Amino acid sequence: MEVESSNDLFKLCLRKEWHKVVRLCQSRPINACYVDKQTGNTVLHVACRHQPSVRVIQALLEAFPDGAVAVNTHGQLPLHIACQHNASISVLRALVNECPGTTRQVTGDEERISAVTLLCRAAAVDAGHGEAISGPNYSSTFWQKILVLLEAAGLDRQERTTNKTQKDR
Repeated sequence: MEVESSNDLFKLCLRKEWHKVVRLCQSRPINACYVDKQTGNTVLHVACRHQPSVRVIQALLEAFPDGAVAVNTHGQLPLHIACQHNASISVLRALVNECPGTTRQVTGDEERISAVTLLCRAAAVDAGHGEAISGPNYSSTFWQKILVLLEAAGLDRQERTTNKTQKDR
């Protein structure tokens, strides 16, 4: 495949051409650094919106690890978008393994919402309950996703505590 510009990878994600995304990440990793000037979305943001496989997320993270902490113009991380769009457990795990601290980071907009809250909202909408989070019967998959986020938040806290202890010595 001939590459014209760095936004080719962005376009492949929009078209959900996942096998081409993986190949392009491997052959031209610099393309994973593309940021849309209007939205601030990286290629990883766009991929997370379209339910890719974990292999796609891994390829994007290998090509551009800083993509996991990139914030778009709405103050959203790729993890926030993945939670909003019903990403798989393995995709969430790949994102939080790259940077566990993202689980505690809230969106930069006026709502200031965590990944856990976004996941709850998405599950409520998927269950046909609109914004009413108190009523739906959440699936075991939902709870597994919550556990992935909470475990990562705990690991991040443990890592920060260990680093602080080492600095104090």
